[in-house]
Amino acid sequence: MKIKSIILILTTTACFVVPLSVLAAEYVGLDPYYVPEGSPATATIQRQVNKSLYVTYQNKTAKTIYVSVVTHNANAGTTTFRCEKTPQPATIVSSTSGGNQWDRTNFFIVPPGYYYMGTTDSGGYVVSWVEWY
Repeated sequence: MKIKSIILILTTTACFVVPLSVLAAEYVGLDPYYVPEGSPATATIQRQVNKSLYVTYQNKTAKTIYVSVVTHNANAGTTTFRCEKTPQPATIVSSTSGGNQWDRTNFFIVPPGYYYMGTTDSGGYVVSWVEWY
């Protein structure tokens, strides 16, 4: 049995599969950043996007989107993200609460074709919105 990839656990919320050829490239004189087409490392795109709360978005890709949003809230309260197959998502998939002037991080997954949106009851705004697909 040949081992083709290794799983690297970098944080408590993320897990990555890296081809052994990428890890071994440095030792055989190849460019360590070269990734062959079709490998798991080329299958994921990370984008910092300009999105807002109170706007409904749709995953129009054929892939699952992994979303991480940091919001800053002026007052104590809750930031909530919803996701559903209908254009008015109601199912809560991520929710964080905190005190005045707190940053809150939400992470959630959006299947292909699903709609998603975020709201807050405490005067918040988006600091960072990153999507992987």
